[in-house]
Formats: sequence, C-alpha cells, structure tokens
Amino acid sequence: MLTGTIPPYHSVHDNLNYKLADSNVTLVEILKDNGFVTGAIIGSVILDSKYGLDQGFDFYDDNFQQPRSPIHIVERLGGEISRIAGEWLEEHQKEKMFLFLHYYDPHRSYEAPEPYHKMFLTNPPPSQNSLAYLQSMYAGEVAYTDHCIKEVIDKLKQLGLYDSTLIIITADHGEMLSEHEEMTHGYYIYQANVKIPLVFKMPGVSVPRRIEKTVGHIDITPTVCSLLDIKGSFTFQGVDISGYLLDDEPEDLKRHVYLESMTPTKYKGNSLLGIVNDKHKYIQTTRPELYDIVNDYPESVNLVEKHPKIAHRMKGLLKMMLDDMIALPSQDSTMEADDETLKQLEALGYVAGAVNVDLTFNTSKKDPKDLFDYHVANIQIRPLLNEQKFDQARETCEKMIAMQPDVHAPYLYLACIANRFKDYPEAIKQLTKAIEIEPDDILPHNIFADIYEKQGNNEQAINHHNISLKIEPEQTGVLNQLAALYTSLKKTDKAIESYRKSLQTEPKQPTVMSDLAMVLYGQNKVAEAIVLWSDSLESDPNQVYAANSLAWIKATSKDEKFYNPGEALTFARQACQLTEYQDPGMLDTLAAAQAANGEFDKAAETAGKAIQIAKSTGQNER
Repeated sequence: MLTGTIPPYHSVHDNLNYKLADSNVTLVEILKDNGFVTGAIIGSVILDSKYGLDQGFDFYDDNFQQPRSPIHIVERLGGEISRIAGEWLEEHQKEKMFLFLHYYDPHRSYEAPEPYHKMFLTNPPPSQNSLAYLQSMYAGEVAYTDHCIKEVIDKLKQLGLYDSTLIIITADHGEMLSEHEEMTHGYYIYQANVKIPLVFKMPGVSVPRRIEKTVGHIDITPTVCSLLDIKGSFTFQGVDISGYLLDDEPEDLKRHVYLESMTPTKYKGNSLLGIVNDKHKYIQTTRPELYDIVNDYPESVNLVEKHPKIAHRMKGLLKMMLDDMIALPSQDSTMEADDETLKQLEALGYVAGAVNVDLTFNTSKKDPKDLFDYHVANIQIRPLLNEQKFDQARETCEKMIAMQPDVHAPYLYLACIANRFKDYPEAIKQLTKAIEIEPDDILPHNIFADIYEKQGNNEQAINHHNISLKIEPEQTGVLNQLAALYTSLKKTDKAIESYRKSLQTEPKQPTVMSDLAMVLYGQNKVAEAIVLWSDSLESDPNQVYAANSLAWIKATSKDEKFYNPGEALTFARQACQLTEYQDPGMLDTLAAAQAANGEFDKAAETAGKAIQIAKSTGQNER
C-alpha cells in the first residue's frame, strides 16, 4: 500500500520475521520530499517502528499507553487513535499534511465498546460459541471503527479542511468466519480474506460512484502521486486508477492483482500464490485452483479441470509477473522477532515461525489444504498456555507431531510446558529435537538460556544467549538479559557492551538506559550515568529509579559539577510521587534532598517516615 509494490519486490512476506528495507521508497517519503508534514498513529504492535514502516514520517506514534489487552501491550482502541489524530490535525492544520491512521479493532477477540458490542445481537442472543454470535461481534467492531473514522472526519469539518482533503479508507484483510473452515485470516487467500473495501473521498467531488472493477492496494500510491501531480522515477507495480474516480467513462484497466500466503510454508507445506481479475481467481499450489468469483463468491467449485485454458492463461500471467519481480535485486528485509514480540503477536493470533518463501511453482510439497488441521491446532496452543490448560496443550502438540513430525513448533511448546513445571531434562530433550529440525531458529536457544539461568548455571545461559545473538544480532531482549547476567557475574565491561548494542538497535528503551546508567555509576562514570538517567526520564517520566538516582547524586555529590540541591528536590519528589510516598529508599533520598536545601525539619520528618515504613515492611533501613 505504501510502496506500490508487491511482496516479491519489497520482500516482506510475513508480520513476524520481516521489516521494510530502507531501500524501498514509500509514499510517505515521496510526500515528505514534496513539502508535506507526515504523521502516523498506530493501533497495534504489528506496525511497530521496528518493522521499518516509520520511514519518512515526522511523527510515528506507536506507543501503547492505554493497552487493550491485559496480558501484553499490543493494541489500543480506535477512540484513542482518533483522539490523537484530532490533536495532530489541529496542530498541523495550516500545513500540507499526510496522516496515516491504523485502526486494529476488527480483530479477534471482538470486544467493541458499548453500544457497539451488542449492537447486532438478535433477541434472544445466540450462543457465545456459535458462528452467529461471532458474526455479530465482528459487525460491532466494524461499526465501532466506522464511528472512530467519523470522529476524524468530523474534526476535519470542524477545522474547515474536509472539502479540500483527499481521504482514503481501506482494510488489509477481511475475516473468513468459517468459510473454508478458517475462522479469522492469514492462511488462505480466498475472497473473504482478500476482497476488502477501498474508498476515496476526492477533494471537491460530492457525487458518489461505485466502481465494480478489480484494483489493489498497490494502486493507492501511484494514484495519490497522479492526483497530486507528483512525478518521479518511481518503481510501482500498481497503476494510476484516478480515471475510475474522475472520468465519466473511464478506461477499463483490466487489472490482474497478485495474492500470496506463505503461512503454510511454516508447516513445511506449499505456498499459496494467486492472481485475480474481475471474473476469475487462480491459485497456484500443489493442487491448483480456479474460481468464478462473480457467480461463485464462496469459491466452492474448483474449475481447473472444467476450464483448463483459463487456468493455463492465468498461470502464465502469474508466472510472468513473478519472473519480472524475481529478476529485481533482492532486499535485506529479514529479521528475527524477539521473545516479547512473539508473545505479543501470538496474543493477537499471529502464527510464530519463519516462512519459507517459495515463489516457484513447486508441486512436491504438501498442499496447504491438507495442512489446515495442523494450522488450527497450532493457533490453539497459545490460548491454552495462557489459560494454563497444560494437559490439553500437550495433547494438541502430540497431535501436531503425529500429523507433521518434521516441524519444530510443537517441540518448542512441549519444552515451554516442561520448563514451566521445572522438568528440565524433558525441556532439554524437546529443545534438542527442535534445534535438530531448525538449527537457525533463535527460540530454542533463548529457552535454553532461561532454563540454565533458573538452575543457576549462568555461564551456560550466557553461551546460549550468544548462540542466539550470532543467529540474529539485533535482539534487544536477549541483549538486555545477557547484560543483566554479566552484571550479576560482575563482568561489567561485557554488561556495558551488551546494553550499548541493545540501545544502538532500539534507542527508545528507558529502562535499559536506566540499567546501563546504574552499571556506569558503579564504575564511577557519573557524568555518563547522569545523561542516561536524564534521557530515560525524558523518554518515560515514570522511570522512578532514574528520578531517584538523579536526586541522590545531585543532593549528595561532593563534585560541584553534579551537586544541585534544587534539581535534587524536584527529582526526589517525582520519585516519591511515583511510589506514592511509600518506598523508604525514595523517602530517604527525599530527606537528603531536603537537607541539601536547608529544610532540616522536613528532612528529619521524611527520614522518620522512611524508617517507620522500612520497619513495618521488614525492609532494611538505609
């Protein structure tokens, strides 16, 4: 959508293990070069800046301060997106501006706020396990998202910008809701998944029209460039569809749009490669498929044998499209998701594991249709683990191994369950099997490190962390764990090195800044520690230990460069407010800051309170 190119060109094939390489040119960068201020407000972790979609944006808000999920901070409600959007529009209303809003609400679990949550329920309501109930819940999420978009449109009208603004509304997928047995999305490329709305509100155009022609997301960027009369030597596989929007008798562009799903390759199955036009869809896989999408929208009748000429022609067009793309230089787009990111994405229903990108017309691998039961079992594992239904999770893993023994995912899950119950020999057995199958996967080594750390074998934990980092060096979570282990072993130079690598990879880590500052302070590198604690607080004002540390240094330092009683008092109060004046260590620092400012009576009172709390809670007095 933002590059005007298809996955074989931009090389991003999955939500977990890819990022958009800087060598791609996005619509955002094009608009920025043409004088636009650019902003984005992101609804879930799947568009985190680590995936490279922030390139070209002046403002990219992917901070989830009001999490929707109680388990992981992975998404936020559409109302929060619209609120921030309104503030941004007001701030930039006199500039040429581009704003990208990412609403994530219409995803399972479907839990729209009232009145939308129950808006489409019948009376009496259907069973919560029924398809009718899910369809009603999904419709409520869509209606809520419509409401949130309306809030942004109302803001544009309030600012007097609506008539002159180009607005584009689309989705990245639909939900299958049991069609072809798939409940959500991401596995198949049937119409319920891939046919989505695309709405253009043109500046100065008030008469609506509906275009019954095939277009794709890749057409958005070239169309915007055309509408804004922006010219350049851009590489697009999409085309300008502005004729459909503006001309009374538009030329039929006779589009063929590319589709793919690499999810089945995670299970050693074949990929799904597709091409669709106004009339037919062709899917290239082990057992190819052809559908009449006009008269058979559910795609229930495979016409490959009945219409071999159509199938052959569309197969040829697909091959030609892929051959042209494969001939282009490959892009460095692969990445390894760290453990925390995997947990977040799995909490959203995404399937862990690396895809095996196969753009050839291979028919030797298993057909994805034969692996769908395996896929269903795989996506059931994470909810079972979250709900601590470990016996059911084990049974599901054994079923998966019986179906497809050369896929390493169930062995990893069995290792996690064994680790949970401290059955370390069993965990090691399962991890060893997983590594035999996928030697380049980081997760087995990360779990190995966790097991050895729990057993107090820090050297072996460090060894497996380093193996994992050799496979994928930019894992901030692993680098931070490694640094903590080095700190516990008093190998401070190595700890500092690991923390620095982590911050080079992902600078916005306030807790890591604070931890590194503590290590540096222990080496008497006070000036550098102060800078890091200050940066940590600037990034996140809730970093209580950063505030407390700065207060202590500025209240007690014998070095005039660092001694500043006034600032000490400000930081100490901040730390105490964050801990509701109930932490004796923070109160002790506040007492020191008050004394440094000559407030000796207050200092004595605060110190007394610190001692009282320390005694009542069994903490050591400082």
